[in-house]
Amino acid sequence: WVDQAPHSTRAFIQAWARLPYLAALRREWAMLCAYRQAWATAPYPPVFVTVDTVLTCAHKVLLIQRGQDPGKGLWALPGGFIEARETAYQSALRELEEETGLRLLPETVKQALRGVAVFDHPDRSQRGRTISHTHHFDLGDRELPEVVASDDASAAQWVAIDKLAAVEEQFFDDHFHMLDHFLGINRCA
Repeated sequence: WVDQAPHSTRAFIQAWARLPYLAALRREWAMLCAYRQAWATAPYPPVFVTVDTVLTCAHKVLLIQRGQDPGKGLWALPGGFIEARETAYQSALRELEEETGLRLLPETVKQALRGVAVFDHPDRSQRGRTISHTHHFDLGDRELPEVVASDDASAAQWVAIDKLAAVEEQFFDDHFHMLDHFLGINRCA
């Protein structure tokens, strides 16, 4: 490509390649290639089923920062893969607890459920065909429950809903779209 690209383009690419982004992109690309290779011998293309949780309280939403690729360092909803002997609801609560340390009483959770939506766009995840059952719980205006990041989350944090639009580009996959679906962020912005 050196003979075919203008000098200014080569200089830009060479300078960009010295920035820390290239190492992270290479690491994530290697992870995605290995992930796809692991499923290459399946008799049919795999369809992954995941759960995510939109948990709101006192005009804030609970987010995690991803601790692993893909999307390491990006903001996301607490969630993960559904387990074989769980309902989507049970998986959502398990993942919420695993990633944030937050455990709510069953009656509190039941009363806080505001909606469930399925996000199933065929290209919504770089890992492949992934369908998410996303649950929205609203704890009202009570004091924010304490959270602690664990499992594959490097951070867990309550974020003001009115600040989300400003950080849309810092979200993993379509997680901002999921938040917008339940919270109407773009209607408020």
